[in-house]
Amino acid sequence: MNEESHIRLSKKVASCTSFSRREATEIIKKGEVIVNGVVEKDPSKVLEGSEQIFFKGELLKEIIPTEYFAFNKPKSMLLEGKSIKNR
Repeated sequence: MNEESHIRLSKKVASCTSFSRREATEIIKKGEVIVNGVVEKDPSKVLEGSEQIFFKGELLKEIIPTEYFAFNKPKSMLLEGKSIKNR
């Protein structure tokens, strides 16, 4: 299998929440994370990719960062219906 499909539990929890990896490791060690219905306390557990991970009773989903694009308009393009010089 791909190495990309295998990911450690601490990294997955950090990417699905606003926690850092260190904070995610502490939360996992406290036993607050449930993987496939079993409390998991090992932050280095390798996930296959099909597991369901719950934190405080909520299913964790990957946070997809928003992408912003900036475009420059050509010099001759007008933004209004008519310009001051009636072009």
